[in-house]
Amino acid sequence: RREGIHQAVASDVTSVFKGKTAAQLAALQKQIESKINGKADGIDIGYWESLLSQLKAHMARARLRDRHQESLRRKLQVLKAEQAVTLPQPNEIHANAVGETSVEPKPGTSMEDDHVSENEGNEEDVANDMLNECFNAYQAGGYSPKFLNPDDIEPGTIVVTE
Repeated sequence: RREGIHQAVASDVTSVFKGKTAAQLAALQKQIESKINGKADGIDIGYWESLLSQLKAHMARARLRDRHQESLRRKLQVLKAEQAVTLPQPNEIHANAVGETSVEPKPGTSMEDDHVSENEGNEEDVANDMLNECFNAYQAGGYSPKFLNPDDIEPGTIVVTE
């Protein structure tokens, strides 16, 4: 006979399960199963069985969470690898430009003011370059879909005209 867990302790039980890894929950499952199979006097079998069923649900969630975290880690590594391949070129150009220009201090002014005005000019140039690149791509037809011949479309495809 399973009566389950009383509502007064249900929140305590879920708080025990939350935040645990799948391995920790598996160890807890072994402890509960040994307690059920031990058949010692004074043990509420129904309580421990319902606790075990809740534990299995939490274990499934933990495994999903672990897999999701691993998937996110792999995705992050791929993104970092892609950025590492594409980013050195702009950094090298920027490093060369900074290395070639030397700013000599002037009496009465601070170096920070000079760097701020240079950075503002560079940021505006970069923004203008990016905008021009987008405009050129748009004019070249980079944003328009390509025309498909109706004979090239797979049978059963629904075509909607505007």
